[in-house]
Amino acid sequence: MEETRTFRSGHQVTRIAEGVDEDGPYLHLRHRLPIPGRQAGPHWHPVLSERWTVRSGQLRFRIDGDTVIAHPGDSVSAPAHAVHEFWSEAPDTEIDHEIRPPLHHWEMFTFWQALDAAGRTTRSGVPRNPLDLALLWQYQEGYLTGLPVWLQHNVFGALAALARRRRGASGRIGNEVVIPSAQGDTDGEPGRGAIIVAGAPRGRDAQPGRPRS
Repeated sequence: MEETRTFRSGHQVTRIAEGVDEDGPYLHLRHRLPIPGRQAGPHWHPVLSERWTVRSGQLRFRIDGDTVIAHPGDSVSAPAHAVHEFWSEAPDTEIDHEIRPPLHHWEMFTFWQALDAAGRTTRSGVPRNPLDLALLWQYQEGYLTGLPVWLQHNVFGALAALARRRRGASGRIGNEVVIPSAQGDTDGEPGRGAIIVAGAPRGRDAQPGRPRS
């Protein structure tokens, strides 16, 4: 079951498990972050929730304006609608990452790593091509803060649809990047979504963030 995606930065994402338990569908990932720095800018998810557990190193979160430092053994939880961003603050930080429901998070990392390997992203990991960026936005099932939701849907949604039309029967961007299939959607495209983060003081889970309109 385990699969690993490795970025040029050395960031490794491993799919540990995926399934259904008494709490519903889940995806369990493990991240190894060799270089300290920002890992995600401010964003939120309307549907999925996330939970991070630090295995080694240190993370710093900003959740709905509050700063949380997470050390080994600490867990940080993010309910839907909580705005979050986070940084790794120690070399070789390693974290467990749980997503419920998984939606298209694994496809997102698969697509993102393929873009990275093909040299289609900047040093900070941002896709250079607007069509690539729109597809990545669609897979993340979330929204960026600072931009109206309707604008993200209209602009990124239209660009993502154009990118999928251009892929043709091959399912590729150019000669090297395969667009992952989106399981569970009849039209083969991820559904509408958003991004999250919520944190917790050391040794206990964070409280849910405030819903955002």
